[in-house]
Amino acid sequence: MRYFVKSGLAVAAVCLWSMSTASAGGLLERGSSMKDAMPSHYGSVSRCYVRGDVGYSVAGDVDMEVSSPLYTQSSVTDSDIDGAWLGEIGAGCGSGSRGFRADFTLGYRGEQDVSGYKTDRPGFHFPGDLSSKVSTLTAMANVYYDFGLFRNIVPYVGVGIGVAHHDLSDISFSLVNTGTGAPAPSNNLSGSKATNFAWSLMAGAAYQISERAVLDVGYRYINLGDVSSQRGHICSTSCGTGSNDQFSTDDITAHEFKVGLRFHFGG
Repeated sequence: MRYFVKSGLAVAAVCLWSMSTASAGGLLERGSSMKDAMPSHYGSVSRCYVRGDVGYSVAGDVDMEVSSPLYTQSSVTDSDIDGAWLGEIGAGCGSGSRGFRADFTLGYRGEQDVSGYKTDRPGFHFPGDLSSKVSTLTAMANVYYDFGLFRNIVPYVGVGIGVAHHDLSDISFSLVNTGTGAPAPSNNLSGSKATNFAWSLMAGAAYQISERAVLDVGYRYINLGDVSSQRGHICSTSCGTGSNDQFSTDDITAHEFKVGLRFHFGG
């Protein structure tokens, strides 16, 4: 996690440096004790806005397992969830370039490949690879604090709470009979949908590019809750007794890097 946090801060620092030599209008000027001497257009522009963002979501480490009421659970090694592109839309209001603002956003993360290796376990000697896909919708209420205008840039931090809705596809297995070394007949576990509490921490910077438009570059750490498959028999009757297994994850997290526009309404 430290690596991604440092990477996000580095990206934000580069953006701040690269944009510091440009000029901006007055939308973000109010409330700054270090503002440049330039005319303000804030009186003709509302503090409320709509926004759109795109970015990339890098999944954090995740623990997976295959559990059963009849057997000791199998851990899943080499567990991984691939990254995915994300898109968000939202609306909110603020207090100017210094102070609090809040918005509500709806987001979508495209299908992410889920993979891992199900280990062996006593009484059920059929380890093997597993694979699936998951996509996620989020609805988040966010609160930010803008630190004021510094060389035409407004840095901010924020927190968010909301819900994440996961759509997990069927879990497929490629099992091996440890006695013979040959592939073992296997069944899929049916996928499922789950809605969880979600929360996030954010940091970024805003830059005014026109009288009403603000460029927003940010980093977000988000916790999206967990998801599980339906129960079933992952091994066909020809390779052992059914065990009523279930695949599950612990908290799914992500490090997300976004760029977007906030468009303010007329006054």
